[in-house]
Amino acid sequence: MPRPPEDIRRRLDELIGRCDCFSRQHSQAAGKEPMTPLHFTAPRNEVWRFLISSLQTVSSACGKESPHYRELERCRAEFVQVNGPGLDLDTCRGALEAARDDLDAGMLTDLRQLVTAETFGDLLESAIHLQEEKYHIPAVALAGAVLELSLRALAKTRGVTWAEPSAISKVNTELYKANVYDKVVYGEIEAWGKLRNHVDHGNFASPNDVDPGAAGRMIEGVRDFVLKYR
Repeated sequence: MPRPPEDIRRRLDELIGRCDCFSRQHSQAAGKEPMTPLHFTAPRNEVWRFLISSLQTVSSACGKESPHYRELERCRAEFVQVNGPGLDLDTCRGALEAARDDLDAGMLTDLRQLVTAETFGDLLESAIHLQEEKYHIPAVALAGAVLELSLRALAKTRGVTWAEPSAISKVNTELYKANVYDKVVYGEIEAWGKLRNHVDHGNFASPNDVDPGAAGRMIEGVRDFVLKYR
């Protein structure tokens, strides 16, 4: 299950605190206040642990296409260079602080939701194309995958938890109990989930046993749901 924002923020605080620890080590070694940019020396295993944890945390919070992550990745590339400058701690700290600030402002959630919505839109367009080409079985499977992923993303945004392993019905029930949507939407999602399971488990003798009309209505319904609750 994805980590909640408060856990990510706590981890960002810990990593920023680690920057302070490295800075104090540098100041004591140099006998003066650290200059900008701060390139420092420390046991290589400590630096690697800090850097990998920073990359992982910022990837979870911001995504690998974010400027926060790209700056940290640039620092990593410099760090591994032979006779390179070492790790630029100023840039690392700045990226971590920016990620924390944007997380507090809700900007990271908006960014991740936008990217997710665009991805879901592309997948649903593929499902529509399959449906138009009379391949309604894979179209249902694809729309079902989008539905499950969108439910998980919605639950994460609304702070709704569920017991793993996740399934459409399980996440749908928790969202309905949390009053994220009404009973009508809940019932529609249950029906789509049953159709998806019917297809994924191969509970049909031939494609003709799966109603193309029901498949089309499911795809349209999932698309409307994603647009409304993204």
